[in-house]
Amino acid sequence: MVRTGLRLAEQCALTVSAEAGFGEVPGSVRFIGIGPGGWPRCGGDDMLDQALVVLASAFGAAVASAAGTEVWSGFRDRAALIFGRRDARETQVVLERLDRSALELDRADPGGADQVRTRLEASWQARCEDLLESLGETDRAEAAGQLRELVARQATGGVTAGDDGIAIGGNADIRGDRGSAAALRMGDVTLGNPPTPGPEQR
Repeated sequence: MVRTGLRLAEQCALTVSAEAGFGEVPGSVRFIGIGPGGWPRCGGDDMLDQALVVLASAFGAAVASAAGTEVWSGFRDRAALIFGRRDARETQVVLERLDRSALELDRADPGGADQVRTRLEASWQARCEDLLESLGETDRAEAAGQLRELVARQATGGVTAGDDGIAIGGNADIRGDRGSAAALRMGDVTLGNPPTPGPEQR
């Protein structure tokens, strides 16, 4: 919940001022959402555009969704590489943070699991926004593309397919009967009775 006693714009100004070391407050400060602890997430003209904020939110949700599932190992590894930006030490730090998040969710009481999940989503959204804000234009575009791919992969249960394939996130029951052929994807197929073998084939 947003802190009371100050209007959002005032809270944003204080937040940005604090982040800048209580120096000059940027001339254009805007509110973009609620961050961890109930404080508003806001900033000046250099803030992320809305599409990247939405992407960061989707990433936070993907972390909470993947934790404790069979796709977690692959998800955490790819997420750590994105956040690590080719720095082995930073990648390891992110791996440890992700593991702590998964452990926290696993240990949560059933009645409090939703609250923990919501907090983890907000926490990883904030980390994702911080990462994107810290990058230059080229690196930011690269990281955003990697994050979109990771989030999309998680949304399909970690299942992907090649250019000529079809990804199925679940069971597939494909069958043929009464002289028919069945396949998810097939080329040329000829159906019919085989020719009667000649004497030399008997």
